[in-house]
Amino acid sequence: MKITENDVIFKHKDQVKFSEVDKDKRLGIRGILNYFQDVSEMQSSSLGTGYLTLDKTKCIWIINSWQIQIKKRPILGDTIYSATAPHKIKGIEGDRNFFILGEDGEVYVNANSIWSFYDREKQTLMRVPKSQYDAFKLAEPYPMDYEPRRINIRNTDLKDYIKDDEFKVRYSMTDMNDHMNNSQYAIISSDYIRRDYKYDQLRVEYARMALLDDKVIVRHYEDEERYIIILCNENDDIFSISEFKDLGLAKES
Repeated sequence: MKITENDVIFKHKDQVKFSEVDKDKRLGIRGILNYFQDVSEMQSSSLGTGYLTLDKTKCIWIINSWQIQIKKRPILGDTIYSATAPHKIKGIEGDRNFFILGEDGEVYVNANSIWSFYDREKQTLMRVPKSQYDAFKLAEPYPMDYEPRRINIRNTDLKDYIKDDEFKVRYSMTDMNDHMNNSQYAIISSDYIRRDYKYDQLRVEYARMALLDDKVIVRHYEDEERYIIILCNENDDIFSISEFKDLGLAKES
């Protein structure tokens, strides 16, 4: 499937760079997530509602979940487009599709994300203000099999999860919101799956913010259908759940 000019709200042309690729010289999950974060901010800034504007009102968008499907991973030096298309704003929530596209519009990676609007002073969720409704033109949702925001782990028990590691949140992991950057949860989780485990869908559910110097414990669980990585604290309060699956979406390069 290809995406034409009329199908996306905002896109940015780029080239896959050395610092973004994995050992196989192809764009990895670290690069994909950073492209998504950057193109979202680029679009918001172009509409006058970027981070610096929201920061003046002490409000931000915070992410609840990712569902990322990888069909083809571009190689070092490839010309690509990162793109984003908001498709829902209602109540406290806003949903966005994201893409990595080839030069001809071929969809290499497609994703859905669910966000909430957050009052930093009151430290509470709030209804999306009219300024956000006015700023964004909404697209039709991209045709993909949408998963729920929450990752179902009810059939597992935390005692069944194997502890892999523990670490403290370092300054280099944090962002302007004073907590571990959104992409770090998934990037760190991907470090702890088996190296031979193949996946083409990644879901991430964010449960609570990990702050500077917080102790994070990494646990994993694997069955025939999926590989789960949980990041939690010493009290087993969960920061994030990452689910890796092979849906047979990936194409041969």
